Amino acid sequence: MLEGDYPVVLQRERQTWWRPRWPWWPFRTVHESWDVRCDAGIPFPGKGTMSYNCGEDGLYGTAFAVETPEEACAKFHDRVVEYRKKYGGKRCAEEPWPQAPADRMREYEERLRQRRDEPPAQAVMPVTDPSKYFFPPRATQQEILDSLAKETLGATDATK
Repeated sequence: MLEGDYPVVLQRERQTWWRPRWPWWPFRTVHESWDVRCDAGIPFPGKGTMSYNCGEDGLYGTAFAVETPEEACAKFHDRVVEYRKKYGGKRCAEEPWPQAPADRMREYEERLRQRRDEPPAQAVMPVTDPSKYFFPPRATQQEILDSLAKETLGATDATK
């Protein structure tokens, strides 16, 4: 990119699709592609149509059906430039991004470190009175029969 080099991880993927019930059953379809991933993301402006996507966005990874890793990296670069031009205008695509890649990676690593070091989340609301949150236990069959007997026969006859 114009502002510097971003570290990316490339992985070759090979997918073989076949079905034994096809009339031409020995036929297999093989798709080979390169998966390009950038953990910190390569930034471009957000779409800007709603309040939640007005800020900075980024391309973190995608896959391309090309032969070499160089072609995959070139297509990844072209995709970021295309998004910068689409959402930020021609000027955004021709000028370097304000934040350097090294600073972006440092921020990404700091966020990972904070996420790893922070304690697990606590309960949102402490339970002070459990009777508010739990149903009473179900009555047993004998208790139900006793209560029905008390209602129908009266309290004196039910105890016999």
